[in-house]
Amino acid sequence: LIWTTGNITKKVLRTKKKIMVVGSNKNNNYSIIPKFKFNNKKRINCLVVPEGIDSECELMFKFSLDCAIKIPGIQFIWRLHPLINFEFLRSKYNVFKYLPSNITISKKTKILDDIKKSHLCFYRGSSAIINVLSCGVYPIYLNLKNKLNIDPTFPLNTWKTNINSVKEFEIFFHKKFINKYSMDNHRLKAINYARSYFKKFDQNKVINYIKN
Repeated sequence: LIWTTGNITKKVLRTKKKIMVVGSNKNNNYSIIPKFKFNNKKRINCLVVPEGIDSECELMFKFSLDCAIKIPGIQFIWRLHPLINFEFLRSKYNVFKYLPSNITISKKTKILDDIKKSHLCFYRGSSAIINVLSCGVYPIYLNLKNKLNIDPTFPLNTWKTNINSVKEFEIFFHKKFINKYSMDNHRLKAINYARSYFKKFDQNKVINYIKN
């Protein structure tokens, strides 16, 4: 028997063994779907959610730092994994000695506080993107050439964008973002996908199986 967290991962598994969806404590029934009207006075916020690996933090933060310099109209919110301390990163990587004003290091305990004010999200392997996407924030996967694809949402083929370079992000932001963000039908499909990824944990399924 294989226990899995939701219907998405159940579909990915290809086995003759019995699969039981028991859910996960990562399930969060966030109901917010941000409504955002674009205008020249409104600053776009981009959440950055790396995994708890210092090399991934360096990769994603360096990329978003370059984007912040190129596009000062975007406010980047760096959210660190609980396992990583920014002072450690600052001491290890010289590039983080100075940060422009449009980069904020989140001090919020709950990720929902950062999600509420975000419109875009940079991610790679972090499962946090599931909660971010479930609230209607547009996901941008940093594929970054010559790197292994570790996208947790790889089956999703609508309402997300893969980026390989800062130049590609510039083009996307200036020419495609507003139209992509406004695709309500695709947006709702993506949100429903994310909300079915982690089902609510059902401890009775586990207990009953063990008893029997």
